[in-house]
Amino acid sequence: MGHERRSAIENLNWLGIALIVLGVAAVLAPAVAGSAVVMVIGFILLLAGIVPIVRQLKAEASIEKAMGLTLGIIAALAGIAVIGHPLFGLAFLTFLLVGYFVAEGVWKIVVSFRYEPATGWK
Repeated sequence: MGHERRSAIENLNWLGIALIVLGVAAVLAPAVAGSAVVMVIGFILLLAGIVPIVRQLKAEASIEKAMGLTLGIIAALAGIAVIGHPLFGLAFLTFLLVGYFVAEGVWKIVVSFRYEPATGWK
């Protein structure tokens, strides 16, 4: 059991070293790291589009089938577009995150006006 434990610790040490090296490489080459992230997101979108398409093709005809096919096709096309043009995908995802953070910030400001101070605070 001691040997297995030592082997697991060694594996975790090597994993930690590999993650440190990859982190330093990402800091030194942010465009490459960003493109790699966009490619992963593109493949996730492609998979997230293919699975509903296959699932909906096996389903009975209904409005849910049409909606599932439509959303699956849109996700698959978005994945293909991001994979085909990673720098455009990187710019698009950056603007998408900017929009998300701005909307979240505005929402928190609006909601904060609805809070009433606790008793004893003015």
